[in-house]
Amino acid sequence: MPNRRLITVSLACAVVSTAALIALATLQYGMPTRFYAIMGLGRENVPHFREALGLPRLGPLSIPVFIFWFRALLAVSWLGYLAAVIAALKGGVPSPKVILGIAIIAGIVLAIWWPASLSGDVYGYAAFARMSVLHGLNPYTHTPDALRALGDASGPYARFRHTTLYGPAWTLLSTAIIAVLKWADLWWQVVALKLLAAASLVLSAVVGRGIAEKLSPGRGNLTLLAIALNPLFLVEAPGNGHNDAFMMLLLLCGILLLLREKRAVGFLMLGLSFGVKFVTAPMLCWMLMEQSHGKRITERARRTGMGALAMTVPFILCYAPFWHGMAIFSGAAHRWRWGLIWSSASKQATITYWLAKLMPGREDRIASFLTSPWPIFVVFLALTVWIWRRRGEVDSLTAWPVLAGCLALFTMGVPFPWYFLWGWTVSLLRWNRAHLAMSGAFLLAGFIATMGYTVPR
Repeated sequence: MPNRRLITVSLACAVVSTAALIALATLQYGMPTRFYAIMGLGRENVPHFREALGLPRLGPLSIPVFIFWFRALLAVSWLGYLAAVIAALKGGVPSPKVILGIAIIAGIVLAIWWPASLSGDVYGYAAFARMSVLHGLNPYTHTPDALRALGDASGPYARFRHTTLYGPAWTLLSTAIIAVLKWADLWWQVVALKLLAAASLVLSAVVGRGIAEKLSPGRGNLTLLAIALNPLFLVEAPGNGHNDAFMMLLLLCGILLLLREKRAVGFLMLGLSFGVKFVTAPMLCWMLMEQSHGKRITERARRTGMGALAMTVPFILCYAPFWHGMAIFSGAAHRWRWGLIWSSASKQATITYWLAKLMPGREDRIASFLTSPWPIFVVFLALTVWIWRRRGEVDSLTAWPVLAGCLALFTMGVPFPWYFLWGWTVSLLRWNRAHLAMSGAFLLAGFIATMGYTVPR
């Protein structure tokens, strides 16, 4: 039976959590001009939002005051969210309409009011799309330097120094959005991309609710709340406008459709998620494998072939308008190398120090292995064997958060907070001990990562 008192507590805590994020968005208009954080702040985006919204120009806060209030408001948001989820776990889940109402309002407000000051990636999305729509340039062969040379409005805000590193599905979608808004100012185009991220988060929560109800009846509304009102998700989707939210929406749609035996469309959704960012490739392999468990060889071949075609053909077709040989992969290759270099540099010294104490004489060789991509491949292979041996239908939902967490921490160079959307979204689809443990680990990692936005260099 629903507990009215706990429902009230959960609802009140959720409202406090989202209100704190809106207050945090307001605080950013007083961001110190000389504050440099280890995560890198998009300070140049604040005046752009202030002017577009017609806000008065106020003096920046001092660095200590800004850091104090940033951390205080962020802590209130995290604590409110944690309390809301705990109350919901004990039987105090608000109604789906109320949860969605809060999430939609928060998403719209944050998309418009949050000045994208913690990350400039959404300006990069707009820049690459404007490159194609307004100037007829290929974003897979030209960098934003070309926009700066042409005097494009997005040039000063696009911080990338390489070609686009995103998949063709995202490039086509963002190009279509900018083409529709070709008449509009850059700010409107950026806000449109942020609203897409907000809608993706809300829809991910709805689809996640469907998956949770399918796997654990009675837990759907809990998943709805845990995804839709997650502080990290709200900051990184409608706040900073990252396309990871759209990627996860497509992934969740694919999972739900496969659970409902709609394989062709399900694999299409999985392929499109890969077409946003290549990071979901392991999940695609596992879902293909799970769909063939317990089937005869002919049926296994038919399902595997259908799934592979449904995933790869749209991917290839999306690349067709931008095809320029293997050069179109240069941006993705640059990002992969950058991540490995930074990951190695940050870990090498620490690992070598401790190995020198435990295994003197072998520390360099072992450290070189641990800071290479090979440990990630080992984890992937181990999880693949585990899924194959269990021969279940949804074991990939348990394996993916583990691998996604490893990818975010050990191959991305800097564990930016939005990378935790990859695994945390899926870990919230189930509420057994394993998924609760993973969700708790992601909560701690997300809290630390978002606090990193105010750690000075």
